[in-house]
Amino acid sequence: MLALLAFSTQAQDASIVRMTCHFDSPEGPKELTLSIDTISRTVDTTPPSAVRIEDSLYTWTAGSMTFVINRYTGKFTFGPTDHPELMAGACDRAVQKL
Repeated sequence: MLALLAFSTQAQDASIVRMTCHFDSPEGPKELTLSIDTISRTVDTTPPSAVRIEDSLYTWTAGSMTFVINRYTGKFTFGPTDHPELMAGACDRAVQKL
């Protein structure tokens, strides 16, 4: 039973993509940490937003803002729905700290 529980936890952890994104804002450099659940297809915004997962992109909308992460290059863009590339930065997989 314990082995089954460990496998279940590992499978669940594998479905979560954690990223740290850096971008410049008018107030200076900013950092954003995100978790995308690839099974439920949600990103951990408040409240959680549905994320569209494509071969090369993660895309979601929160309020009037659209967010896009290129899964190959890490390029991160966001802005109002009519201008989603207003701000740009880069994302890397987050490293778990013990």
